Amino acid sequence: MTMEQGTLITGARVFDGQGFLPDGTAVAVAEGRIVHVGQILDLAEQGFRRVDGSGSILSPAFIDTHNHGDYHGVDPDNDGVSALAQGVGTLVVGNCGYSATPTGTVHAVLMPEAGDSNVPLPDHLARLDHGLALDIGDLLGHNTLRRHVMGEARAATPAEIDRMCGLLDDFLAAGGMGLSVGLNYPEAIGYGAAEMVPLCRVLARHGRPLTCHIADQGAGILQSVGEVVAWADAAGCQVLVSHMRPISDRYDHLLDPLFSIFETRQNARFDLYPYAAGFTTLAWLFSYLFQRTPAVGARVPGDELEEAARGVCIGGLDDVRVLASTFPDAAGHTIGDIARSLNQPAGEVAQDIYIADPSTVCLYERESRPETIDRIITHPLCLVGSDGYLFGHRHTAACHPRCYGAFAGFIERYARPGHVDQVTALSRMTSAPAAFFSLSDRGRIAPGLRADLALLDWDRIGENAGKDGTRIAHGVRMTMVGGAIAYEGGPQATGRRAGARAVPTAR
Repeated sequence: MTMEQGTLITGARVFDGQGFLPDGTAVAVAEGRIVHVGQILDLAEQGFRRVDGSGSILSPAFIDTHNHGDYHGVDPDNDGVSALAQGVGTLVVGNCGYSATPTGTVHAVLMPEAGDSNVPLPDHLARLDHGLALDIGDLLGHNTLRRHVMGEARAATPAEIDRMCGLLDDFLAAGGMGLSVGLNYPEAIGYGAAEMVPLCRVLARHGRPLTCHIADQGAGILQSVGEVVAWADAAGCQVLVSHMRPISDRYDHLLDPLFSIFETRQNARFDLYPYAAGFTTLAWLFSYLFQRTPAVGARVPGDELEEAARGVCIGGLDDVRVLASTFPDAAGHTIGDIARSLNQPAGEVAQDIYIADPSTVCLYERESRPETIDRIITHPLCLVGSDGYLFGHRHTAACHPRCYGAFAGFIERYARPGHVDQVTALSRMTSAPAAFFSLSDRGRIAPGLRADLALLDWDRIGENAGKDGTRIAHGVRMTMVGGAIAYEGGPQATGRRAGARAVPTAR
């Protein structure tokens, strides 16, 4: 057996995506692929580096089903340590209706930095071609697509729907993973089945899913889930409901009927991160509650906003913490605290902050009760999606801890204590998302598959994000991407950038 220089991992318990292989199984990697799974080979003469995995679990690297690293992932100065230190090897980006292609306004949901821009499809493909910190699979954002085609939020005309279907078809034919919608963001205003079912038919033709930030996670959550499932049923495509949970605690009684929707069909799943807090723009709060954003001379009644906000966070505006804004002295404080310091009504101050900086981002604390999150994330149909961003070791700005801890926290709080058994937990982060997104070259350990692997110190792995949410997880000994060791402990990644675009196979 002749192989090029590579890596031989021995001594670990090998989880192949479905279960554990016999003790003594070794895994050899060369030229970005798994080339051997079985008894230990003598490969020293061929220059293989040997990694001793004793006391650890060797697993396929995790797949993050919901990430917003569209711009961050192609930044050559971003080493991706926030994800790599958790054992994540693949990100699915383009979520909640916003993506980095086609051309249009850079959206605040993607947390753009100076110089970030949306580009045409050929340039987008070139950005994802190679040299990434980890693998990236991309969805096309429906809101970004609408803005590119229509220029405004309203009901689309038949000609506009045809054009959107054509652009989606081109995207999928070029290896795109599917279409995402963000139905309670301003750009989605005017959507309907007449627009969405034709787009879903394009998805069905390519065997790709629809992923959904649904229109209402409150009183109307059953209807909102039913809406997107109906589109998928009519078109024959799969559907994934993103960060699926009722908000706030007023609607916990709807959990069982929600579960029933998914349990009675084959084409629908959902994902979630293991936290009760949300994280998005301040603009979302107004769009979600009032279907518009405030402006000078066109404000929302402040007392109505204060009452309505209790339908988003248990503590209302006292649970909305500003993380980044140009509004003076806002960052790090809740809107309630800011209002009290200014001796002004919180409902008015929230609008002042938005009008001063429409790109303000917030942590929505206590959107749900922890017990609600426990029930959802332990459900067998729930995949793990961070809903986070990809950050490098130089990142210092406060963020939601899910960016640095979603997968580690899931293991620490749910898998290791046995709330989800070990095999099921690992499968739901590896082979299950790979199967859903038709990523047939990963999510399992077998000869010929892509060498995206994680070496886990199971008893130590856990969240370490800290108060500002930016400390890397602990317990991952090594993360391999495309056969290269991208992370090997410590505060930053190795700098080896073998990541590439993750492309699904036809169903």
